[in-house]
Amino acid sequence: LDEQGIKGYEMSTWFGFIAPAGLAPEVLSRLHSELNRVLALPELRDKLAAQGFELVPAMASAAFGKIIADDMKKWLPIVKASGAVAD
Repeated sequence: LDEQGIKGYEMSTWFGFIAPAGLAPEVLSRLHSELNRVLALPELRDKLAAQGFELVPAMASAAFGKIIADDMKKWLPIVKASGAVAD
């Protein structure tokens, strides 16, 4: 929007993997390691970069949880005010 002259807006999109609560720490650790291994594959990075994606290493659960919580605080009131519903 900023590039179109509409100032003061911020929007980003992210994708992440979420595991069930209570997952065994060793399973979570293995998933974390394998996800980072796959995200480091040059052919995947190149293909996704060509589509405009910026890959970042998988982060700790607490850090990712904070991103989710912060986005919920920001966007939930806006979605509710819009009247949008999941179908």
